[in-house]
Formats: sequence, structure tokens, C-alpha cells
Amino acid sequence: MLKINSLVLPESLPIPEAMKPGNKNDYDPEFWEFHYEICRYLERATDDYVIARYNGILKNMAALTSPDRDVIPVKSFLSSWYWFRKEHQTRYEIHQRSLVLSQKPPAKLEYSTNHNAPYSPRHPNSGDIIFRYTNRQYAEQMLADGKVRIGAASLVEKFDNDMARFDKELEKNSYLPGKQVRVTTEDGREIPIIGDICKTVSLPDYYFLCMSLDWDSALFNDFSADCCVVIKEPDILRERLGKFTERELGGWGFYDLPIEYYDPYEPIQNQVFSAGISKDFCYAYQRENRFIWLHPQDIPAQGYKFLSLGSLADIAEIHTL
Repeated sequence: MLKINSLVLPESLPIPEAMKPGNKNDYDPEFWEFHYEICRYLERATDDYVIARYNGILKNMAALTSPDRDVIPVKSFLSSWYWFRKEHQTRYEIHQRSLVLSQKPPAKLEYSTNHNAPYSPRHPNSGDIIFRYTNRQYAEQMLADGKVRIGAASLVEKFDNDMARFDKELEKNSYLPGKQVRVTTEDGREIPIIGDICKTVSLPDYYFLCMSLDWDSALFNDFSADCCVVIKEPDILRERLGKFTERELGGWGFYDLPIEYYDPYEPIQNQVFSAGISKDFCYAYQRENRFIWLHPQDIPAQGYKFLSLGSLADIAEIHTL
């Protein structure tokens, strides 16, 4: 029996291949509570973190739940079910602590819609079209001259008044519940673990450029943007960035891929975990596609660089809200 009420769940389940025998419980709130009681992964997190986490999940659900995401298996952050499960288990932890929610869950979640979108991707994270939220001046420079600014990852930490962009880009942390870990000395004496075990991955400073994989009116406000450059032919942009890198940024390696969002307190087994391409799932609503420049000799990036790719008018358009 459920100990807390469930939100109204999606009507559709994932594709049959994801519903093999034994997997149906993955979509059942009673099982979510049972599984959480076995592994209470948020038990030692602070009250403030748990409340902030819950508010972040609601923000993500407003952007990342839709019929085309209902059919994706629950283990992927691209799935509506992933967010319904995270919401339920985090609210269950809040219930266990008798904390007061600063945001109450909606009686019925309104699925995100992009009816006003000038273009939409074929499916979540398809990358067949990408979006750069910015202001008019930079958008026009980008369209006319292909002028874009890439910056060192370390600069992001200076955006301490901009929570949409504030993050530690050079290192990423994940946590293993302390109750699940046993640490002993060489002579077999057990060492008490007070909190959780933190795992950190890091990189030398690198250059990067961020875009989004979807149109979302909320992102205009989050990025203080008044318009959006819609890249209709991302493959051509990638090719031009690659050629510019070879010509002007000798020695730097150029990479392009969607960000892998992860739950720092419940990482998925074998999920990609890298400082450059992994981000805390509180930022998942941004649906970031990242262009990244790394030096093979670990030479750190410094400041900003300006790239001029030539006119992008043949592959891009400027749109406003």
C-alpha cells in the first residue's frame, strides 16, 4: 500500500522491449517506495538539499514530460517515467522527515507543449536541430558572420548570481550512501562513515559552447535572452566548427555531443560520468548540446576566444518569443 499519494501517472508505458518480465514493477509507485526503503539513498543528505532537489525535479518535469517521452524506459533521464519516479521517491524522503514542501506537487501534471515552436526535433535529444538562446546583438553577429564566443569552463563559476549557468564545470561529484559502504583498516578494524562517500571526476580547463536541443519559451528567461538562433542544419555547423578548429586552434581537439544528466545521489550503472559532458540532473530542463575543445597535452583553456565561421544565413534563422 502506498504511504504517500502518487501523481497521476502517464497513460503509456515504454516500448515492449523495455517491459520484459520483472521490469513492470519499475513503473509502479508501490515498488518505488519499496525499493527506496531498501536503499534510502537520500537519508544523509541535508534537509535544504532534499527540498531544493524536489523543487528542481518539479521544474524539470514541467519541461521533460510529454507523450513522446512516456515510451522511453524509466532508467533514462529522457523518460517521463524517470522524473515521476524521482519525484515520488524524493517526496517520500521528505515525508519520512516530516518536512514541509515549499512547492506542492500538482494534482495532475500538465504535459509540456511546444505549439509555438518554429521548429521541433524529431525526438528527444535527436540533435537534428539545435537552438542558441542569446540577445539580438549576438544573434545577428552569429547569423551574419558566424561569430561565436567560446569560453574557458572555469569562468562559469563566476556566474554566482545566475543559477541557470552556475556550475562547477571542471569537476563533477556523485555520492554513494554511507550505509552501503564498509571501510576497514589493514588489520580489519572498521572505520565509521558519518556521511556519504563522494566520488569526483575532473578535467583540466577546456573551452566550450552551449546550445539547446529543443525550443522552450522558459529558456528565454533563464538565459536572459530576447531571441534564439535556430540552427536548422547542425551537421553543417559541426563541420564548419571542425574546420575552424583545424585552421585556427591547432592542437585542440573538438568534440560535440549532448550532455548526459545524472542524479548525484543515484547514478545509473555504467552511465557516462565525465566532468566535461556530465551535469547534475537539476539542469536537465536545459537539454544542452555541448561543443567542447580539449587539449591532448592538458594545456588549460584561458579566458575567451572568438570564432568567425562566415555567414550562417544558409543554415540558421533568428526567432523571438
